[in-house]
Amino acid sequence: MTEAEWIECTDGNRMLRFLLQHPTGRKWRLFQCAWCRYVLADTLTYEPLLAAVETAERYTDRLVADDERQMVWEKMEKMAEEAMAEQDFERASVAADARDCVAVGSQQIVGLERKSPFQRPQYQCHLLRDIFGNPFRPVTVEQDWLASKDGLVPRLAKAIYDERAFEQMPELANALEEAGCNNEDLLGHCRQPGQHVRGCWVVDLLLGYK
Repeated sequence: MTEAEWIECTDGNRMLRFLLQHPTGRKWRLFQCAWCRYVLADTLTYEPLLAAVETAERYTDRLVADDERQMVWEKMEKMAEEAMAEQDFERASVAADARDCVAVGSQQIVGLERKSPFQRPQYQCHLLRDIFGNPFRPVTVEQDWLASKDGLVPRLAKAIYDERAFEQMPELANALEEAGCNNEDLLGHCRQPGQHVRGCWVVDLLLGYK
C-alpha cells in the first residue's frame, strides 16, 4: 500500500492487513471500541453492550483487572450465542463486536478471523485513519509545544481524552500553533470535519500514548 492508497482507501480489511505489520494492542482495542460505539448509536442502545465497551476502554487504560475483563467477555459471548439461537442477528452481531473489543489484543485483528466474506463499512476506514494517522508520515512532538503556557497543550489533550471532548480539537490546534507547531498534518487533523474518537493519533501523540 502506498501513502496515496492509504489516504483514499475505502477497504477497511485492506487497511487492517497493512497495519498488521505494526501491531499495537491498545490501538486495536480502541478501534473496536469506537466501532462498537458507532454501531450502538446507529442501531440499538442496550446497556450491557455499552457497559462492555466501557470496560474494554477502561481495561485499555489499566483501570480494570483482567478477571473483570474476562467476566465481561463471557457475558458478551453468552449474549451473542443466545441472540443467534433466537435468530436475532442484529443483536448477535453487536454482541459479538462487544465481545471482541473486550478480548482483542496485539495478536488478534477484529473481524478478520471470522468467516469471509466480511466487508467493513467505509466508516471503519475513517476510524483507522483517525486512530493510526498516516503511517507513511510520522510526526515527532517537540518539547517546546508541551511546555508552552504552563503545559496548556498536554492539559487540553488530556481533557479531550478523558472527557471525550473532541469538539475541542480546533482549540487544541490553536494552542499548538501558539506553542510554535507548524506541522500541517497535525494541525489539519485537529481541524478537519468529521468525528474523532478515543485513540485519535494526535491526542495520543501529545500524551505519549502508544
